[in-house]
Amino acid sequence: MSDILLLGAARSGLSATAQSLVAACGAERVDARGLSPQALPAAAGKIRLLCAGDDAPDIAQLRAAPAWLDALPEARALVVWRSAVDFVNSRLRARPGADFIDHCVLWTRAQRAARDLAERHAGRVLAVEQRRLLAEPQTVAEEMRRFLGAPEFSASAAARTLAAARPGRSAAMMGAAVDNPAQTGWSMAEVELFLSICGAESHPGESAALLRAAESRRPIDLRQALLDRASPQGVRIEPAEARGGAAVVRFPRRSDAASAQPEALRLFSIEAGGRRMARLCLKALEGEGEAQFEIVESLTRKPLCVERLALSGGAELNLARLLPPHGGLIDLTIARAVHDGGGAFAIERASLSTA
Repeated sequence: MSDILLLGAARSGLSATAQSLVAACGAERVDARGLSPQALPAAAGKIRLLCAGDDAPDIAQLRAAPAWLDALPEARALVVWRSAVDFVNSRLRARPGADFIDHCVLWTRAQRAARDLAERHAGRVLAVEQRRLLAEPQTVAEEMRRFLGAPEFSASAAARTLAAARPGRSAAMMGAAVDNPAQTGWSMAEVELFLSICGAESHPGESAALLRAAESRRPIDLRQALLDRASPQGVRIEPAEARGGAAVVRFPRRSDAASAQPEALRLFSIEAGGRRMARLCLKALEGEGEAQFEIVESLTRKPLCVERLALSGGAELNLARLLPPHGGLIDLTIARAVHDGGGAFAIERASLSTA
C-alpha cells in the first residue's frame, strides 16, 4: 500500500483518524510538518502515515500538499474536516487567547485548499467529515479501505478504534455538534464576521437567514436601552463610566405636593421575540427604599413580572426571572415604590435573553 498523507485543520479529528489508520494497517506515523518529500525518513518496509495537520491560518501543510502528491505519485491523501461553526467553537474553547478571526480564516482557507487539492489530484484525495468518525465508524472505515486499495487494511480494526471512547474527544465527536451560529452565544459582531469569512463555504445562500436567526436570539441589553430611549417621569437616568457603564437612576427628594406624582423609568415596545429570561442587577448608592420592577405585554398590559426590591446600605440585588409565554412586544417599568427621601441606585446589568 502507498504512503498516506493525512491533512486537515487542527481539532478536526486528525488524531482519531491517525490512530485508526495505525490500527488498521500498522502504518508508521511520521510528523511531516515542515518537511519536504525528499527529507522523509526511509519507510523501513512499513506504510508511512504522513501527518501534516494545520494549526495556523497560513495552512502551510495544505498549501504544500500538491507538491507532496506530485513527488509521491502512489500516495493517497485523507483530508479530515469539521463543520465551520463547530470548528470555530472548538477552537475558541481550546485556544481562548487566539483571535476569533484567525479561527474563521483557518477553516475557510483549509476548505478551499482541500477542494483545490481534490480537483488537481482527482481520485487520490478522500475527504471525511469529523462527526462521521464517531457516528458511522464502520462505514467510514470501509470507505478508507476502498480508497486506499489495500487488502491488508483491516476495516474492523479501524472502526473499533474510531468507536472507542477516549479522553479529549471534542463535543462534536460526542454528539453535541453545533451548526447554527445563532446557538453559539457569539456576539452579533462575531456572527457577522463568521458569516462574512466562512459563509460562502459553510452556508452558501443562507447567510441572511442565519443572521436573522442569530439576531432573534441575541440577548437584549436593557441597561443600554434604558439609557438610550427610556421615558423618565420624575426621575433622572445617566451613564456612569466610572461604574463600567452602569445606568444611575436618581429619585428626587419628595415634597408633600409632589408625593402623588409618578416617579418611574419606562421603556416601551421592546421587541422581545421569544426571549423570556429577564436578569437585573441593582446596587444601592444613596438613601433607602424600595423599587418596583415590572414587565407587561405592550398590547394587552398583561403582567409578566412584578418584583419589589429593597435598596439600602450599598446592597447589591440580583434578579433572574423566567417570564411566562408572551406576545413578543413588552414594556419595562422601574418605579419608586417606597422612599423617604432622595436616593439613587445603579443598574449594573439588565438583559433579556432566550436562556
